[in-house]
Amino acid sequence: MKPLGKAELGAFTFCASQHPNDGCGANGLPLTPNSIKILGNFQKLKTIVHSRLCQYLDLVRCQHERVIVVSEHYRDNVAAAVKAGQYSNDDGRLLTSLAFGVLEGLAYINHFGLTHRNLSPQNILLDTSGSVKLAKYGMYHMTDHGTTVAFPVGSPCYMAPEVLALGPGPTALSPGLTASNNTDPECRPPTCGSKVDVWSLGVILVEAVLGRPLWETLSLQQQIGRVLSFIQTDAHPLDVIIKEHGLEQRMKKISPEFVQFLRQCLVLAASDRMTPTELLGLSLFKDFKKCQILQTNSYDMFSVTLRCANLELPNMKNNRDKVVDLLGERSLKEVYYLWRLAGGDLETTLRREGLIPTKPPIINLASYVLQEGEMFGERRDRSVLLDDVTVTLSLDSLRQVGLWGKKCEKLEIFP
Repeated sequence: MKPLGKAELGAFTFCASQHPNDGCGANGLPLTPNSIKILGNFQKLKTIVHSRLCQYLDLVRCQHERVIVVSEHYRDNVAAAVKAGQYSNDDGRLLTSLAFGVLEGLAYINHFGLTHRNLSPQNILLDTSGSVKLAKYGMYHMTDHGTTVAFPVGSPCYMAPEVLALGPGPTALSPGLTASNNTDPECRPPTCGSKVDVWSLGVILVEAVLGRPLWETLSLQQQIGRVLSFIQTDAHPLDVIIKEHGLEQRMKKISPEFVQFLRQCLVLAASDRMTPTELLGLSLFKDFKKCQILQTNSYDMFSVTLRCANLELPNMKNNRDKVVDLLGERSLKEVYYLWRLAGGDLETTLRREGLIPTKPPIINLASYVLQEGEMFGERRDRSVLLDDVTVTLSLDSLRQVGLWGKKCEKLEIFP
């Protein structure tokens, strides 16, 4: 199991789309709430553990189809690093390391039949050592390809052209095909494949080179139109971006091998674009060592084996002033369990941060209600839209309380 280490626990929330009040299936029975479908799809995400991924820990259903997701979290991300100019003068070494970490995480989730589809600089987190940690990579899967929520999954600025060309709304799937049973890459529509994440990675890396978001002065509608305009030109998208943003001199300072890698990421036709696994085989990454995959299925079973059977006590003669972070040595699941046991409440925490708005029911009343039950004049409830904010769960109470519930100023070990 992955230890907490320097990581934190983060929580974000969203609402599943609600069925009509009289919605029934073909068999005449009420439809299964979408929040329950999301909860069912989430169980697969809990079994995925990798050093390049933020581990999912729990999903809690609340009232009005709202769900709260808890996962491993880090405060730093690529968006903040780009804004700080961390990659502005890089010759390609830091960018290559960044690309390798992202590709490694994408290739691992592709092995389980998952696609990120939510890749953005804000969702590429960086731990204290600067290693890549992909976050929110399960949104597309748990929402059944975006069919169980009322908002698009992913940031339009980083979506591949073939995704934007379909327009808003959930991905069109074959009858009976869902995210839970669709594991064959040959049976998926092109917008469900892993190649859409490769385009997103290419855009993120170009922004890292530029030091700011692409087309930041344009509106969202104009940015989407700009990406779709690549379809109408014979020039390579990377050449168009370089010319529009004046990156000719900057590209000369980057290794030609990395520039060629950017071209391979930003191939317009999805059929000609490489997958994350194929990109990892390029000579650009030959000097990088792949992360060791934990041989575990993440299912915790009760065991009679003592964890302290082979415990060796350290020599504490010279460690009187050493502060030991006992909490950081525990697994993420155990820390989250202790947080809940110590009185932590997810809904209260997010409500305090303003992520769960409350309105009097009278405000949401319709102006007209027909005899058939159809209602008019309702104001659109903005709470069903995604508020892409992750709240860090405070672990201060756990760090200040000893294992037996006694208060102490420091967790120290004395001889």
